[in-house]
Amino acid sequence: MPRYNTLFFIFILFSSVSAQAGILDKGKVISDKLGAYFKKADKDLSISALSSQLKLREFTTAEKLRIVRDSNGIPSFEVEVPEGVQRQLLNEDGTLSGFQIEGKINNLRLRIDNVDGSVDYAGDTTAPAPEFFTTRTDYRITDIRLTYEFDWQARHASVQEIFGLGYITKKRDIRDVIREEEGNIFGLDEEYSWLYAIIGVGGELRYNEYWSIDVRTHYAYAISPKLDVTQTVEIDDVLTDVTSELDVGDTFEVYGRFRINLRPNKRWHFFTSYDHNATFIEEGPKLAVEELNGSEIFQPKSRIHLNTISFGFNYSF
Repeated sequence: MPRYNTLFFIFILFSSVSAQAGILDKGKVISDKLGAYFKKADKDLSISALSSQLKLREFTTAEKLRIVRDSNGIPSFEVEVPEGVQRQLLNEDGTLSGFQIEGKINNLRLRIDNVDGSVDYAGDTTAPAPEFFTTRTDYRITDIRLTYEFDWQARHASVQEIFGLGYITKKRDIRDVIREEEGNIFGLDEEYSWLYAIIGVGGELRYNEYWSIDVRTHYAYAISPKLDVTQTVEIDDVLTDVTSELDVGDTFEVYGRFRINLRPNKRWHFFTSYDHNATFIEEGPKLAVEELNGSEIFQPKSRIHLNTISFGFNYSF
């Protein structure tokens, strides 16, 4: 009986080794095919520095944003909305800086943008009698997108249809204002995030082997946008932490690039480019604050314009 157990064990061991060898062989075949594909594919890599001019405007139809208490003494926000009335709540203006990395393999393109910095803030408080004040707002905006381009080539030009997906996060920290006599004004921390679908078109005109220009534009549709809010309320210094869905409207982007090919045989390009991005955040539902037993805060309508100039280099291989 032990003899049969030994033979059975040897059979199982041999079968396992054979299966593993088969898997390794298949893995090597797949690896070789991928290696051959990447070797033959058209590839390029771009790295550039970004400088972005941010302009944000917030509007609301609410005449007053008030902090009130419920029967248990819990503070909350109350919004009065008179019909047909709209006023501007705040302005933000300033310059952000950062980087862009973009890689392309055949028709597939991956792009990562990141900018941060602080801008000037001028707006009203949410007190019963709104008070105008100024401070600074810290920003960090990260945008990651993956697109596929259907490319039609001519002798000196090309046209692209662009489809893809992206994900954006925007962290916005309105700083506190510390005042000895008038009382402190507490800031607000916000983090916007959403997935988006892209559809667009592009075109490139090649004047000669040394320089070219291309222009792209796309529309982005927001999917499941969210807003996280952390705010210190002046009444009782209560810290609220809010998570809610958000209405994000149309996002348009226009992108232009001018490239100079300094060494055609090695395909090095130096370029400057300009992007204009406009995002509209719609006036949506109130945001429920669970920690404050169903209190509410109000998200105004926002218009965000981001104008970006970049300088960088591109290597095709």
